[in-house]
Amino acid sequence: MSEANHPTLCQTIPIYNYLLDIIEDFIDQKKPSEDVVIAANNAKEKLLRYYPTSDGLVYIISTILDPKNKMEYYTKMGLMIIYIEIYKKQITELWKKNYMPAQITINPPNTSNVLVNHIYKKRKFVQSDELDNYLNSPPANIETNTLLYWKLHEKESLNLAKMARDYLAVPGILIFWVIGLN
Repeated sequence: MSEANHPTLCQTIPIYNYLLDIIEDFIDQKKPSEDVVIAANNAKEKLLRYYPTSDGLVYIISTILDPKNKMEYYTKMGLMIIYIEIYKKQITELWKKNYMPAQITINPPNTSNVLVNHIYKKRKFVQSDELDNYLNSPPANIETNTLLYWKLHEKESLNLAKMARDYLAVPGILIFWVIGLN
């Protein structure tokens, strides 16, 4: 991870899950000795102690803002619906508080042209929500470059791209380094 030229914090939760799965599979399939089981359980307990939870919002947000993951990562991992709803609520609240642009009311044109006035007086101009659009679209291909994705979508999702830059810029390696200290 330390040599990665792509965002790494968004990989933290998937890496934790991968490591936990390996430990659990090892214990279940290999039928190791009691000492090895104790060591594997100690490793699992240490991982769980540092596992990013809902109070580690930066992990959740960065995982969701990786276009290859979105909310589908949590769904496919079999996370309980209540947690998925909490995570969606957390990212939505953060979005609305810090990144969502103020709703702009666009008035229909006021011209001397009676026909134009008639056509546009009944039309509503609704500003779409960047986060909703992003979450409602399918995840990107697994080969997608996360940084390039946000660069290419910056014009249509300017504020969400800013949020992605803020969260995806945090290096995940720091998290694993801190774990190694304990």
